[in-house]
Amino acid sequence: PGEVAKKVRVPYLNAHAYHNGPYKGYEGWVRFARDIYNAIYSPIHQLAHLDISKDEIPAGAGFQTATMISDVNLSEEVLSSSTLRQYTGKYDSVSDLRKKTYPEFKKKERSE
Repeated sequence: PGEVAKKVRVPYLNAHAYHNGPYKGYEGWVRFARDIYNAIYSPIHQLAHLDISKDEIPAGAGFQTATMISDVNLSEEVLSSSTLRQYTGKYDSVSDLRKKTYPEFKKKERSE
């Protein structure tokens, strides 16, 4: 499936743990988000739009990083801001699930 995605110019990440991961737990999701970001904003995708048999390959633009590509629509105020915003989400989403009351289901008798 990865080869097909690359041929139709779709950013692709093989999310099997033995390829890029491991993607287990909170740190795994952070790694997964980083890898997805890098797949979407990879500078190589700009070259995929060129037909080397027809188009002139631009040599004067220089190499653009993923940050340069992803931040192109951000305002100057956001780009030049030196203040960091605190994360407002929850760090532990499992504790709330452990406190939740779940219904109990009776075990079915097996007929032999």
